[in-house]
Formats: sequence, structure tokens, C-alpha cells
Amino acid sequence: MHPAQTVLLLFALLSLGASAPAIRFAAALPLAVVAWRVALAFPVLALVSALRRDRWPIRQAAPAGIFLAAHWVCWVIAVQRTTIASAALLICTGALWSALLSRPLLGEPVSRRQWTGLTLALLGVAAVVTNELGGQHSVAGDLYALGGSLAWVAYTFIGRRARQSAGFWGYTAALYLTAGLIVTALAVGRAVPLLGFSTTTWGALLVLAIFPTLLGHGTWNYLLRFIGPVTLSLWALSEPVLATLAGWALFGETPGLRVLLGGVATIAGVALGVSGQPADRLGPP
Repeated sequence: MHPAQTVLLLFALLSLGASAPAIRFAAALPLAVVAWRVALAFPVLALVSALRRDRWPIRQAAPAGIFLAAHWVCWVIAVQRTTIASAALLICTGALWSALLSRPLLGEPVSRRQWTGLTLALLGVAAVVTNELGGQHSVAGDLYALGGSLAWVAYTFIGRRARQSAGFWGYTAALYLTAGLIVTALAVGRAVPLLGFSTTTWGALLVLAIFPTLLGHGTWNYLLRFIGPVTLSLWALSEPVLATLAGWALFGETPGLRVLLGGVATIAGVALGVSGQPADRLGPP
């Protein structure tokens, strides 16, 4: 991987790491959280793409936007219903589905070292999520996180194909427009309150819009043109460690020894898998 790609990936992961804490601070229903997350981020993308006169490939971006909306809603529900560690780690099991589907859907092979690293990382994930069943841990929340991981894979695979021909700013604007319209329509249809929040909640929504949405997912969409979904998903398995540390520091969700060992195994698996990635087919960003 080109050094610039590595730097951008680390930047995206750090930005995505702000998502779970911000969701916890936002005292709002999931559909409202996602609707405002998109609404606050979208004007930036729309303005930049308009200044650049980029085409908005609605037809290419709409399918990915549907799955992105599903991913975000499932993710918010998971963070609100279970521990941050469980939600973050389960949402990232999309690495497994990406590896299984990479060759049949994209024709992109998965190396033996990637499979080994993926196995080690997922064992680390399993050690964490089976650690404790008390406290804020919830099976229902875990199931939403798993659903979000499947939606993430669909969104990433569709985006991988679309980004080969679509420009970054126009594609991302069209993607967020689709996701935002879907979630806002659902919120209005279900009479979900969209106003009257506290200052803390508005601040959390703004953090969600800037860091995980614009900087995190935005960078992710940019890199999809240069890096396959398996490699990206392997890197994403390191993000839950940041989320777990944030949950520990901000919400008192203290990780036990099993969680810590699982986190080490996850990071080791990511490092092994990334080191065994096939050569990039496209050049550096």
C-alpha cells in the first residue's frame, strides 16, 4: 500500500472512532441521530461538488445510499442498546463477509495471509463480545450491530464498483443525499422528534457530522477507488479498539482481561492480514 493511502486510512479510522461516544452523548432517537448526521454534513459536500461542477451519479450512488442508511441506523441502535465494545467489534465483522464475497462479486482474490489474519482478528472479536453478559450488554443490540455489518459490506462493495468511474465529491454527495432522504422520510413517517434537543445533543450531532461522517466515511469513499473492500475491512477491525478505549474513559465500561487480550489478537490479525494484501491495482491517491 502506498504511504499516502496508509496515512489516509489511519486518519479515517481515528475520525470513525468518534462515532460511538458522540452517539452516546446524543439524547435522541436513532432515526433523528442519523437524519441530522447527514443533514449537517451534506451542505459541505453539495457546495464543494457544485464549485467543482462535479456530476452527481444518482443512479450509481442510490443503491449504496440505501445500505449506508441501513448501516448507520443499525449502528446507532447497537451503540444505544449494548456496550460500545460489542457494538464496534460486531459491526466490523463485515471483514469476514467481504473476504467471502470478494472473488465472486469483484474478482479480487484474498491471499492466504489475509485469511489467517482475518481468522485471528475474528477470534479476538469473539473473545471480547463473549466476555460479559451483564451491565449494558444486550443480545438485541449485538444483532443490530451484525445487521449493520452486512449493510456495511453491501455499501462498500457497491461503492467499490461505482467509484471506478464516478468522481469523489459528486458520488459522495449523491450517496449522502440518498441516505439522508431515506432516513428523514422514515423519521417523519414515524413521527420521530427532530427538534428540541439539548445543547449537548446538538454538539454531539455536529461531532458526528464532521468527524465520522465527513472525514471518516468521506475518506473511506475516496479510498474505495484505490483499495479493495477486504483490505479496508481488515483495517476497520482496528477501529473497535479505539471505541472500546473511549467507552472505558467516557462511560466507565471497563474492559476485562479477556477484552484486552481480544483487542491485542484483533490488532495482530489486522497487521498480519494487511501485510498479506495483494498489490493495489490502481495507483496511489
